[in-house]
Amino acid sequence: CSEWGGGTGFDLNNPEANGETGERAVYDASAYRAISFMARGNVPVRFALEVPGTMDDLHGVDLALTDEWTEYVISFGDLRQEGWGTAVDFDPTQVVAVLFSVAQDLEFDVAVDDVSFHE
Repeated sequence: CSEWGGGTGFDLNNPEANGETGERAVYDASAYRAISFMARGNVPVRFALEVPGTMDDLHGVDLALTDEWTEYVISFGDLRQEGWGTAVDFDPTQVVAVLFSVAQDLEFDVAVDDVSFHE
């Protein structure tokens, strides 16, 4: 992880994950206002949601994790791009993926659980 860092995540609407054919598609999360999850770790993490047009500069927030399991509730209104890629408005009807990443050159131990959307 010395060149780009490390990360994990998942698509919300990917037919191939179910053995079907088709490309990654958007998920309409507009019925919700936030996303929550439990997390712990020894390094800061960037939580982000991918929408079309933002593959390089996702809408997200930086989190200072601790070694204790903590619930994080992230309002869609708090999500921001980092400002170095294509500027795209966050549209909750167009969510493609949920992602967690750490910066390069860090030895990390991060765990995430119970990811869910909230009204």
